Amino acid sequence: MKTKSKIYINISLFVAIAIVIIMFFVWPLFGDIKKDSVDLINQKNEVFSFEEQMIELKEFSQNKKYYQDNFLTAESMFIDYKNPIVLIKFLEDIAKDSNVDLNISLSSSSIQKVEKDVWSSIFFQVNFSGSLANSLKFLNKLENAPYLISVQSLKMNKANEVTKKGEVLPAIIKTDCLIKVYSK
Repeated sequence: MKTKSKIYINISLFVAIAIVIIMFFVWPLFGDIKKDSVDLINQKNEVFSFEEQMIELKEFSQNKKYYQDNFLTAESMFIDYKNPIVLIKFLEDIAKDSNVDLNISLSSSSIQKVEKDVWSSIFFQVNFSGSLANSLKFLNKLENAPYLISVQSLKMNKANEVTKKGEVLPAIIKTDCLIKVYSK
């Protein structure tokens, strides 16, 4: 029995040592291998992403002339907030072409940058009056303006005008419009 018990003790000791070796040496190695493989995959993805960015940058550089024209066009859509005369002249010209009477003033909120907006903006109160067709013509030209304009509010009222003789003139539409114009 002594031999059998020595064998059992040796086997138990061998199993215990094997478990200790696995727990303290082999298991951490597998963990390190797993961590290193994840790091390697991340590095490969970063390199791949960097290579894609380099290719896109190269394509962008090759198409620089095309993009430059687009940037210049986009830049012309913003007005200079220090000198909005160009916009005011534009509004006066389309009012004249549309045959409406125009009154423009800076809104009380004037120049501001709204948190959700990317660009600064200027608010103008634009009041005009004319026939319905002319008022709609003015609004259409305003909508198709070469500037970034957003209509914040629009109120249209019919105003009947009576002559001294008591005759009712054709309906005049009075329009109050608050516009937001994006600036540089």
